[in-house]
Amino acid sequence: MQLFAEDKGGSISSDQAIKGKDYTCSECRGVLRVKEGLYRRRHFFHMARSPLCRHSQKSLVHLAVQRKILEILSEESLFLEHPFHQINRIADVFWQAKGIIFEVQCSYIPLKEVKERMADYASLGYRVIWMLHSARFNRKTLSAAEHFLRPSHAYFTSIDQNGKGIIYDQYEIFSLGRRIMKGSPLVIDLKKPLNMQKRSIVKGAEFELSAKLKRLLRFIYNLILKWAGN
Repeated sequence: MQLFAEDKGGSISSDQAIKGKDYTCSECRGVLRVKEGLYRRRHFFHMARSPLCRHSQKSLVHLAVQRKILEILSEESLFLEHPFHQINRIADVFWQAKGIIFEVQCSYIPLKEVKERMADYASLGYRVIWMLHSARFNRKTLSAAEHFLRPSHAYFTSIDQNGKGIIYDQYEIFSLGRRIMKGSPLVIDLKKPLNMQKRSIVKGAEFELSAKLKRLLRFIYNLILKWAGN
């Protein structure tokens, strides 16, 4: 479902769009119009089918997470579906004042795409923070992308299509691509998104806890490595 389009160079939401008027998709540059139904909220649709357009494939959950970020931050310099034509990217949420891009991920994504997307935004001076949805991520087995992102680039979210849920972090231990231990969800202050503590142990990395707990977790971690090597 698509809730934003371009109109004379600017972004417009489906709630503001006029029925019967042509708009432009910021992703595939196709022609969009707005419609609504008895059981579906007002949204844009492509006049010609565009199966490769990522906007049209976004789920209600994905959109709900985007709207929740806006609701939490309530800043004037926040933009949904903001296009960066110079790098051919569209940010899920762009926090201009902080130079931060929020990328919502509810489905599988290859590590190559993650690194390319982050490098593209970094070339413009922006930092990317990922929101990994717990319906797909935070399982026992980690994908390569999650393994790369979790130590310092991503939070989790449990927000559903009705906007209910949280954005959270957690303490955890990884070993050989598997999540060996995870703690309870820790609700984060999204207004300070760069204050990421290192809560993941990956290949010997440490995180900020009491010295006693550090020693205990290090001992457990070494036992896991010893067991895995046998």
